[in-house]
Amino acid sequence: MRTIFDCFYLLRISFQFRTAFIAPSSRVFGRGELVIDPAEIAKRYLQRYFMVDFISVLPLPQLIVWKYLRRTRHTEVLATKTALLRVVILQYFPRFARFIPLASEVNKTAGVFLKMHWSVPHTI
Repeated sequence: MRTIFDCFYLLRISFQFRTAFIAPSSRVFGRGELVIDPAEIAKRYLQRYFMVDFISVLPLPQLIVWKYLRRTRHTEVLATKTALLRVVILQYFPRFARFIPLASEVNKTAGVFLKMHWSVPHTI
């Protein structure tokens, strides 16, 4: 299951290199300059979130399990389970760190749309 989720996360990373963004210098309510240059998009992503995403998608848990299965003696079960637990928890911190700004942005956007909805006069 972890490998399947990591594949989807890799797909998400590839989309980040193509997702346009609004230039921070041109942000005005309801208006802004959309940056569509692939080089600028890639530069921004590499500078901001690429390392966090890359660390969180490394196949470290799969390597630990593979290393355990390749051993001839299975006496170090507790050590392997402990290492696996630590790696999985450490890799979920970057994923969670990426989730927090996304959630706050969704809340801001939802709030703007809600305010716009209530500001429009309703006629029956």
